[in-house]
Formats: sequence, C-alpha cells, structure tokens
Amino acid sequence: MKIRDTELAKSAIINVVRDRLSHPGRADSVMSGQDVNEGLRFISDVFDYAAEKHRGKKRLTGEDYIFHPAAIAYKVVKDKHIPVHELIIASAASLCHDVLEDTLTKPSELREELRSHIKHEEIADQATADVILLSKKIKAFDDVPKTRSEELAGIRCNPQHSVDEIELLRWIGRREGGTLLKTQLYLDDIINGPDRVRRIKLADREHNMRTLPPRIAPEGVTRSGKEQEKVDQMYENIDKSRRTYIRMALSLGITGIAIAESLRDIRKEMKRQ
Repeated sequence: MKIRDTELAKSAIINVVRDRLSHPGRADSVMSGQDVNEGLRFISDVFDYAAEKHRGKKRLTGEDYIFHPAAIAYKVVKDKHIPVHELIIASAASLCHDVLEDTLTKPSELREELRSHIKHEEIADQATADVILLSKKIKAFDDVPKTRSEELAGIRCNPQHSVDEIELLRWIGRREGGTLLKTQLYLDDIINGPDRVRRIKLADREHNMRTLPPRIAPEGVTRSGKEQEKVDQMYENIDKSRRTYIRMALSLGITGIAIAESLRDIRKEMKRQ
C-alpha cells in the first residue's frame, strides 16, 4: 500500500476487512452484522490511536511513521491465511505493533485503551498479547530501577502479578542476556506464538526491507550524523533481516522457491534505493 493520506489508508484497511467479513469462506466463522460494524469501528479507532501515538515521528524515508504499521495491517488483512474471525485482532495488533517499542506506553495502558473501544474485551486482550509478542523491547521498562527488577525476580511465581509486572519480568529476562540471546528469545517467542503473529512479523520485516532509505542522502535532503548512522546500520543488518524473514516464512510453511522469489523482488527494490 503506497497511500500517503491517513484517512485513505484507514479506509483501505477497513474496506478489505469489511469485504472479507461480509464474504466468509466455508471454513470461516460468520459474524453478525452488529459484530461486523463494531469490529470495523474498532479498527478505525485503533488506527487513530496508533496515529496519535506515532504523531510527529518520521521514518528515515521522510514519510509519517503511521504509514508503516498501516502498510503492515493492509498486507495482513488481505492475507487469506488469516481466518476471518481473527481479522479484527490481526489488524489491531498490526497497527499497534510498534507502540510498546517506540513510546512510553505500558502493556496495561495499551490493553485498557483497546478495551475502551470494543464490547468484546477478549479481542482487545488478544491484540495486546500479540503486540507484546511482537515487541523486541518495551520502552516503558528501559529505565526500571534495579531494585524493582530484583524484587520482581524474587517472586516470579506469584500469580497476582499485574500485566505490566508479567511483561517486565519477561523483558528483564531478555535484558540479562547479550544482543544475540535477546534476539533469539524474541524470535522464539514469535515462532511459538499464533500464526497471525508470525504473519505480522513477516510483513513487518518485508516492508522494512522494501522501504530502506537511500544509503546516501538524495540531493536536497540533509541528514544528521545520528540519522546517517541509523541508515548505515540498516544496511549492515540486512543479512540479519533476511535470515529473520526466511525463518518466519519457513515456520509458516512457505516453500523455499516462494521465499527465494520474494527475496529476489526485495533485492531489486533495494538496488533502486
């Protein structure tokens, strides 16, 4: 999706979901008209929420950041491997997949925000759980005092933990290892998660590779040293991105031939950057 107008992007996602909900396949669950309408309103509200959370943030390509999660959501809801009854969860998780990584939002805050927009709270809870799985880090936990970490680590089996405490414990576990270990634990969580989460991650990785900013700033574009450093890092990590893409694709049963064809297409786009 290359739409660069927020209302048009939101409408494009909603239209795909509406069409799929209105024409379920033989194996799909049929939703009532009331639930369909509520689900579409929910997606609209979640889009607005994600756009507000990312307000003012730009990708290094120069576009508003919201168009990245919007592109992921559009690709995911078009994917016929996502069952109709999971479309609303998948679209919400796609739109919010970077909220915990990039903002100071806590998991409990995300869950309560999503719950406030839909009657069926289990949809909001599952979308939140998906976003947590997709978050390599949780920014709100980056500066947790060591004493708090030790306190929670000492009561890991306490079933009374809040959702924030539970996710903080997992983030502490990842933070204790080196970069490679943290990445491995993160990818293992996704591999062992729902099919739709792996498909969101696959779409995310593919979109990031297809939309790399030019390594050398185009004429008339000025980059700060930090921005150029980020761009250089993206290109240095491209092999790692490909490996992640391949692992996600294989876990979904995508054939080696199809994966190779997709990677060839991605390389062609990268050469044009």
